Amino acid sequence: MPPREEKQQNNGKIERQQLWELLEEFHECFFELNKDGEFVFVNKTMQETIGYNHKKLLGKKYIDFISDLYKNEVSKKIKDSIQITQNKNIIKCNFINDFLKNDGEYVLLEIDSISIFENNEFKSFRALAKDITDTKQNQIELLIKGSAMDKAVNGIIITTLDHIVFYANEEIYKMFEYDKKDEMVNLHAKKLWLKEEEYEKFTKKLKKEGEYKKTFIAKRKNNTEFHAQIYTSKIEDKFGKLLCYMKCINNINDEINAKNKIKEQKERLDSVLDSSDQGYWDYNIITNEIFYSPSWYKILGYNNKELPQEIETFYNLIHPEDLENTNNEIKKHINQETDSYNIELRMRCKDGQYKWILTKGKIVETKNNKPFRAVGTHTDITRRKKSEDEIKQKNKELEYFVHSASHDLQTPLVTIDGFSSIILEQTEHCSLNKQCKAYENINDSAQEIQQATRKLSNIIDTLLELSKIGQLHSSRKWVNISDIVKKVLELNEKIILENDAEIIIKNSLTTYVQEETFMSIIQNLITNSLQHAKTDKKLKIDLTFDKTKDNSLLIMVSDNGPGIPENMKEVIFEPFKRLTNKGNGLGLSIVKKGAELHDGTVCVENNPNGGTVFFVELKNCFKSDNDN
Repeated sequence: MPPREEKQQNNGKIERQQLWELLEEFHECFFELNKDGEFVFVNKTMQETIGYNHKKLLGKKYIDFISDLYKNEVSKKIKDSIQITQNKNIIKCNFINDFLKNDGEYVLLEIDSISIFENNEFKSFRALAKDITDTKQNQIELLIKGSAMDKAVNGIIITTLDHIVFYANEEIYKMFEYDKKDEMVNLHAKKLWLKEEEYEKFTKKLKKEGEYKKTFIAKRKNNTEFHAQIYTSKIEDKFGKLLCYMKCINNINDEINAKNKIKEQKERLDSVLDSSDQGYWDYNIITNEIFYSPSWYKILGYNNKELPQEIETFYNLIHPEDLENTNNEIKKHINQETDSYNIELRMRCKDGQYKWILTKGKIVETKNNKPFRAVGTHTDITRRKKSEDEIKQKNKELEYFVHSASHDLQTPLVTIDGFSSIILEQTEHCSLNKQCKAYENINDSAQEIQQATRKLSNIIDTLLELSKIGQLHSSRKWVNISDIVKKVLELNEKIILENDAEIIIKNSLTTYVQEETFMSIIQNLITNSLQHAKTDKKLKIDLTFDKTKDNSLLIMVSDNGPGIPENMKEVIFEPFKRLTNKGNGLGLSIVKKGAELHDGTVCVENNPNGGTVFFVELKNCFKSDNDN
């Protein structure tokens, strides 16, 4: 070796020796490693901290005292500090690692180091070390105290990196039914799981992802089970080093049981509906997601979920002629104009045929005053519709028969009435003594015959009117209500005068109806009030006409008559149902049939102050077929 280099090397050794002597009694930990990472010097403070004397450490590698948790990171730090561009004589580096002490425990050290180079060649690694073990524990304790975990409503445990519990809040003790005196601290977290092998899988996933959420079956101290959900997060030091895990555990037993119960009820419902030609659906209006039950598909000939569970599936299967009305009714409900909807429509089956379906729906949840969720049923009513069509056909045939028979019956009645009139006329001019018994019998009999035939003729006329309404499917037209009422009053002028009746018309409108049927409705409502007027009281009849929001015509006919018994309110609209012997029992049947021809309804209520109010609602009376 050249003298100059030898002199430099000797000088370096002297400087190093002087440095060691200076730092031997230094109050902070100091050590130096050679280029192989072996200890060449350890001061007294460091020896006291780790429990080894100087001789036992010399020649030992620093990395061998570090746990696997820190080993790779520390090796990389040291390696990186050596490989940094060596245009400087000193490279600084700091990191944290644990260190195995002589007593078998680990101490946590914060390292501030420098790499020493001479002539661009790495010579040694010098470091100051600070014991931060207590600081780590303080960080965790401060975290616990500062977050009021002990009183949290959720169960919280904090574990070491090896998943040993060193903190559990009050809720955890209650949840797992441990007493405070029990040793939950130092318990391995896997003991809280029914299946410990599941916990091992959980920890592998946690190690990979850092934070993890999972549902599992938990085990109490007495070995009873419950469903729980665990969410694990990391607690790190200021350098980003993982210190421990915080695990939030919630008892979700009630939630799981409720879900299972709902699932069981849904399966039971599916089973019931499957045998009753009825399905159901559940629609999320915001996300546009919909659930169709298995029986919903089955009704239309499809396997479960054979068609997409999308709202478009429903609309694509609707008969083109029913689509517009279906859209309108559903939109009305979504816009909260109706409480629910009830639509009869045709839907295309898998075989291409159409079935009649009754779909009912109702919004059951809202968010921010906007519809959020709707549910409903889907019922096959094809057989009912066929039966209704058959009944309609039979009714048409019956109405035709009544119409024809009524005409046929009128001819002999006219003859009988005519002959009874002749008999009465002749008895007036005959030579029989009018005090004679025979005369009285002939005269009385003729009068009874005439009254009976005229009463029967009136019934037949009404039957003809009823059958005429049944056959009347004439188109609607715009009419003035005042003109119709005026005609009715003219026809009933005699009986109105006899009863000294006062009739008041309110809100006369122009409306879109079947004229003859509408006139028949008004005629029979007024006649009904006139026939049942009280004899001791002036009859007053109010006719009110109003337009509703859905373009219906509401007719209200009120009077101050005797009223109607509660048990008769439903039956008086049936043919030949009468409260008294007045009338023929068909007038209100005609009113009901006329309302039905306008897709409407009729009902009656008693006035609080006496009398009755008839309500007749006729649909679509203010919009013609040609209106847009």
